[in-house]
This record gives sequence, C-alpha cells and structure tokens, in this order.
Amino acid sequence: AFRVRAHSAFLVVAGLVLLSWVGVVLFDLIRLFGGPERPLWEQLFHNNRPAEWMQWTLLLAGAVASAFLSARLTGRPARFFFLMAFGMGLMFLEDTSDLRHVLYWEYWTPRAGFEMFGIPTRVVSDSIYFSLIASVPVYAFLRYARTTWHCRATRNYMLAGFGLYGFAAGASAVRHLGDMYIKVGRFIDENLFFSRWPSAEWITQERAWFYVMDSLIEESVELLGVACLIAMILSYAAYHRRNNESAGS
Repeated sequence: AFRVRAHSAFLVVAGLVLLSWVGVVLFDLIRLFGGPERPLWEQLFHNNRPAEWMQWTLLLAGAVASAFLSARLTGRPARFFFLMAFGMGLMFLEDTSDLRHVLYWEYWTPRAGFEMFGIPTRVVSDSIYFSLIASVPVYAFLRYARTTWHCRATRNYMLAGFGLYGFAAGASAVRHLGDMYIKVGRFIDENLFFSRWPSAEWITQERAWFYVMDSLIEESVELLGVACLIAMILSYAAYHRRNNESAGS
C-alpha cells in the first residue's frame, strides 16, 4: 500500500469527485435527456450513498496505514501518525454511526429543549461534539506535525487536509444557526445554478437547498480532505523509505 504514489491517490479521488459534479451538472442542472427520475445528487451524495461509502473506506484505510507507518517510525513523527490513526478512526466511527444525532435527541433535547441562550441547542451540541472529535488530530498537528514538515509534499497535503476538514466540520456544526445551510444553498441555486437545483420526491424545495450544502458541497469537501490525509501518509512513507535506502547504500 505504501508503494502507491501520494499524488496518484489524491488525483484518483479528486477525479471521481469532479466526474460526479460533471454528472450533477449534466443531468440535474442542464437536464440532459430530461434528467434521471431521481436527482443524481441524491443518488451520489446523499446519506449512505457512494460519496459517503468512499469516505468511510478512505478513513478506515487511512487509519490503518497511519498506524502501520507509526510502527515503522520513531520519536515525534511516530507519535504524530499514531495520533492521526486514532483520530481518523474516531472520524470513521462518527461518520458511520452519526452518534451526534443520537446524543442530540436522547441527551441534549430532553435536558435543554431546542434552544440555549438564544442559540439552537443543535448548534451547541454539534459544536461540542465536533470539537471533541477534532481534539485528537488538532493536538497531533500542534504538538508533532512540524517534525514531518521537512517533507514538502507531506506538509502541503497535511495543511490542505486539515483545512478542508476544518471547514467541513465548522460549517456542519453551525449549519442550523439561522438556517444557514438553507440560505447558502438557496443563494448558490439562484445565482450559480440558475434555480435549476432539483428537489427529490420526499423533500420540499427548501430542504433540497439545505442539501446543496449538506450533501453536494460538504461530502465533496470531506472526500478531498480525506484524500489529502491519505496522500500525506503516503508521501511521508515514501520520504522515510527513500531515507532508509540512502542510508543503506
């Protein structure tokens, strides 16, 4: 697995995301051949659809690869990749279980209602939840990441991956603040999609605007983010292998 080139792994995922967007543009917005019976965005990007399946696979593969790489290293780089393995494992569990929804309905709502201090309780609970999940990779980044920065590719993919996931998690945490996702989705539809974003049969147009952000954009950003983290691991593995080969020659 470590013989896979970092750039190749990233480009494969980025290419699949781009192809999915091209399909959404052609069939959902331009409505080529009249468009599919069910919107393509729903079939590709909605909950428990191919975009999420790919993300789960990459998160799990990244956690395993990072753990193996940690076992081959020593010192601070080993600690960094060990913590990243643990963090990606937590991200995998969060994404596959949606535990935050259970905590919100079973713990937060019965105790705090639907609003706290003028803020939707959902925003408070999701912010705390995502902060706890993010604490492991953020600690790894702040404490140990600089020891891997002498590999430029690793540094670049690391910064991109953390930035993309930070954006996705931050936006998701506050999406119910003032119906932010609905307003942003409507703005995108009316100004970029020319009001052609299709609604699925089971939701209203307003809810479909919500899924512009929650499905199409958020899932795409997360896929690119995890692709960057995979490339970060592969690039440092290649760097470590080259150093070992140079030392042995």
